[in-house]
Amino acid sequence: MNTDRTPDPADDLNLLREWREPIPPSRIALAVAGAILYHLVALSVVITAINAPLPTRVPEFVVDLRKAVPLYVPQDLTQRDPNRGKITHDLDVRSAAPPAPIPQAPRFRAPIPAPAAAPSIPAPIEPPKIEAQATPPPPIASPGILPPIAPPPPEKPKAKKATVLKYKARKAREAARPRPETEQKLAS
Repeated sequence: MNTDRTPDPADDLNLLREWREPIPPSRIALAVAGAILYHLVALSVVITAINAPLPTRVPEFVVDLRKAVPLYVPQDLTQRDPNRGKITHDLDVRSAAPPAPIPQAPRFRAPIPAPAAAPSIPAPIEPPKIEAQATPPPPIASPGILPPIAPPPPEKPKAKKATVLKYKARKAREAARPRPETEQKLAS
């Protein structure tokens, strides 16, 4: 047996591998056509700009020295006097700013007592009267005997107010609507 292996060309070290698929010819043709179209449009814009007529009226720039603003030397200088003190190489920001006022808590003022009013006796409030039906508590259920179930309370008859209102509204509409028999009597 021969243990020597010949290196396969596919296993060979290839540091210049393609990082994407090959470009199809249709894509190249599209890119060439787009570049040619772009350059034709750019060239036509340049030619149009060159052949454009020059502006007929060029604004004239005239300097009027009578309207010039004269300069004066100020009477009081805004620059501070030169530093005559000892120069230090340390920077102290607190020395440049004026001292800040120390905040103080507001002073306590005793409240002014209100004049004493004559005490008035309020009228006693009566507790509300509650009328409850005296029903005996239900018997306690035992494992073998269940308590009897009470019948549901009788339902109250519902008011027929909505029905009455609908009836009255319908009668009012009928009274407002002209009847064909009445129109025939009026016509003859």
